[in-house]
Amino acid sequence: MYYIIVPDEEFYNEGDDQLVPFGLAKGSSYKIFDQFDAGEKIAEECDLIFSFSGSKQLLDKYLTADFLLSNPALFSKRLVDLILMHSPNDIQALPVVIKSHGADYSGFFAINFMKRINCLDMEKSKFYRMLPSDNNSPLVLQRPVFLDGTFDDGLLGVADHAPSLKVASEKFIHIYRQEKMIGMDFWPNNKPPN
Repeated sequence: MYYIIVPDEEFYNEGDDQLVPFGLAKGSSYKIFDQFDAGEKIAEECDLIFSFSGSKQLLDKYLTADFLLSNPALFSKRLVDLILMHSPNDIQALPVVIKSHGADYSGFFAINFMKRINCLDMEKSKFYRMLPSDNNSPLVLQRPVFLDGTFDDGLLGVADHAPSLKVASEKFIHIYRQEKMIGMDFWPNNKPPN
């Protein structure tokens, strides 16, 4: 069985502010963000900086989470260490600095998902073109339908034909919940969010 990684609705409220990429140091460009989730290591060393303009109270809440709403996904050091201990080839973790309310916060990592998983039934899943009149326009996944099978080779990955779809194994969910991590939830096979 395959599971989609989604924000935990009990932790995040609809309309909550997200963290956004703010800038980069060491001469990098924003093109580095195009390299995430392509199944290859990002070789460029840089300091990734994210900003948060929401309230200090909401920021304090977010800093307790292990999964932060962002693109790319941000994981806590605790979650990264756990993943690397069990399945070190699933992710690449790049340290970030979160800037908010005049202060810098560390301890979070931008996650490059390294594993691409052939898990989508391309005939049954619903897609649409980003630019409907252009047949070369990227496909956008509207409703995923998974192939029969299970994700047994590791903990985390992205759907091969839809890298924005983050996929977790049952083993990962068990470890995540056993460690009482915060911020992430999982949708079961063939029951994606509306």
